[in-house]
Amino acid sequence: MGNGTTLHEAVAKDDYLSAEEILAARKKDTELHWRDVPSEHLADHPEFLIYLDFEGLRYYLPAVMMFALNCSHSTDTPQLAYWILLPRVAPRDVGKGYGEKFDVAAYVKNLNLTQSQIIACYRFACHMAVKTDEGCK
Repeated sequence: MGNGTTLHEAVAKDDYLSAEEILAARKKDTELHWRDVPSEHLADHPEFLIYLDFEGLRYYLPAVMMFALNCSHSTDTPQLAYWILLPRVAPRDVGKGYGEKFDVAAYVKNLNLTQSQIIACYRFACHMAVKTDEGCK
């Protein structure tokens, strides 16, 4: 995972916990690979996505995408996963020079995705836009 924001750390930030409590929450995330992130954690905390930094988002994105595709019937994760890829200006970006609208090029650059990963994210976003009925026909 590296130094990026973890799932439980993001939840703690969402809950406005103290710095000590946020650090303790980070220690709950012990998985070394995104494939090991428990589905229950993703289902129980779909809001964590908006509190991730770019490194955390890059780490969790494949797990969230797989979960959204496989468990879309029982959670808000599919819609949140779709919107996290296409926000206007995500909360983590406010005041960082991205302007009033979403800058796709800067977002992709900061996520540090490969061309294949960009294509996978694009296809996922298109699929989820249709599946979540976001105005795509």
